[in-house]
Amino acid sequence: MSDDDTKGDDKISAAIQSLLDKKGGDSTEVIRLLLTENYGLRDDKRSLKNKISDLEKNMPAEGALILSDEDSKLFIAYKELGKLDEVKAKIDNEVKLQGELDKRDRSALFTTAAKAVGYKDSVLTDLAESKGLTIEMREIDTKDETGKTQKVPTPFVRVGEKGEFSELTLFVESNLKDYIPSLKDANADDAKGPDDGITFPSQFRSPIRKPSDKKGETKSIVAKVTGQYKTPMQRQKTD
Repeated sequence: MSDDDTKGDDKISAAIQSLLDKKGGDSTEVIRLLLTENYGLRDDKRSLKNKISDLEKNMPAEGALILSDEDSKLFIAYKELGKLDEVKAKIDNEVKLQGELDKRDRSALFTTAAKAVGYKDSVLTDLAESKGLTIEMREIDTKDETGKTQKVPTPFVRVGEKGEFSELTLFVESNLKDYIPSLKDANADDAKGPDDGITFPSQFRSPIRKPSDKKGETKSIVAKVTGQYKTPMQRQKTD
């Protein structure tokens, strides 16, 4: 027997003796007490085993994902969208289509802005892309030659997504002056026409009457005129 076993037996003997002393040396009472505690411990052990067994039965499988009620609802909703690769393909396609749409809208905006001020849209587009310019169209009250006020679409620009907007032509003259020769569209009209938002009054001309091709009508007119303006000598001969 090892020293540890000897020490263990000594502790048990000391505990029994302590119980006997408490029970006045009544060994029967000590045995009853020990058996009662033993049964209680055995019941507790049996209850713990049952709980462990239940827990093992309800344990999720290896690799399973444990979610809260809220996250579980979201997970189910995501699964209804389809398989992961299918969902990713749809998202990538949507992003691509949105990018193409934004590019077309941006190109149309640059074309409109360039036309409004007589610039080449290709040059303005290159400048806007390379300089990080943000362009937008605004309607500005402008008087035409008749003094009538009309709203004219006018391009405004700023650098980046922040800062103050200024009219495109003023911005170019102040910051991109070297590009003005390239920007100017030789085919653009200096004055804005009806398509640009200002309608100028029409210029009327007096109708031009073509000479008559009828010889008879011409002779009749000549005779009438010469008859009215005969000299006195010519009238005497006629009479």
